[in-house]
Amino acid sequence: MGKSMIKKIIIFDLLLIFIFTVGYVFIEYFSGIAHGQDLLLLLLVTVMGSISFTSKALVWVVVNGEINKAIGMHASSFIFLALFFYVLVSMLK
Repeated sequence: MGKSMIKKIIIFDLLLIFIFTVGYVFIEYFSGIAHGQDLLLLLLVTVMGSISFTSKALVWVVVNGEINKAIGMHASSFIFLALFFYVLVSMLK
């Protein structure tokens, strides 16, 4: 894989995380969930981690064809997703 492809993947990953985070904060702020919550930063970290590992898993499968690393990335994404729902439930109690 060439250096230009790696740069494109990194830029796409960062752009994806940025867009989702801004949209997510916008939705949470105007829905009232984010007001007075201390766990919002942890919730955003879990969202960004889940998206980042999912996109990296897709890159490993499509670009490199390495299924073992993709499975590891999906497992990491699942852990972040589970943490996300745990923190979200803690915030809504």
